[in-house]
Amino acid sequence: MAGAMGTPYLQRKFRSKKREVFEDILEERRQSSDLRYAMKCFSPVIYKSFIPCKPSALKAMVLESDQLQYVMRQINLESGESLDVIQDQATEILDEMGQNLTLAAIRMFALTLSKIFKRLFQKVCVNEEGIQRVSTAKSQVSNSF
Repeated sequence: MAGAMGTPYLQRKFRSKKREVFEDILEERRQSSDLRYAMKCFSPVIYKSFIPCKPSALKAMVLESDQLQYVMRQINLESGESLDVIQDQATEILDEMGQNLTLAAIRMFALTLSKIFKRLFQKVCVNEEGIQRVSTAKSQVSNSF
């Protein structure tokens, strides 16, 4: 009957022995200006063999790639649609994927999203170690196939 009275054993929360570390990924955002974040200089890592090209040239290279040509031929065989129609569809998809937004629009979007997330969420806690473990396990599984 002592268990029904609310002993400390029943009130104790069960936790794992290994302490998980969660980080608030919005904490840095709260400490600085949203406008400063949106205007921050972005310089991506450029790979050694990477040669910058215009978006139109990149789309043309993708459309002419062997892999895409193979997939388009497979779709042609399966659906019976002409290659011209399939290539037009692929071009539309690439145009949509490679939307040519101006930097001002992207920065405004970043500012807006930052404001929205800060207003909606008190914290966004992420277990970086857990994400890393899942990512490692996922890559090991995909490599085994």
